[in-house]
Amino acid sequence: MNVDAFAPVAFERLRDSTRVSLAKVGDRAYFRDNKGRWAEVYVLAGSHVLTIQMDVPSGRTAQSIQPNVVALANAVLPQLK
Repeated sequence: MNVDAFAPVAFERLRDSTRVSLAKVGDRAYFRDNKGRWAEVYVLAGSHVLTIQMDVPSGRTAQSIQPNVVALANAVLPQLK
């Protein structure tokens, strides 16, 4: 997990066709399956950028653990204020 790993102005530059928009997570958020190895969430929340990468357990998919990554992001976001 990283907080402010890059400037908020760079947030949209990370977006590409592999990232899927997430609703109700920060101001803007995207999810990405990184080659089945880990699930990634990028969240813009005010002046902060939060990134989380979670390993995909054997026999699972990034999409199947998406709720876990989103829940972690939502748990961390209130701490950023």
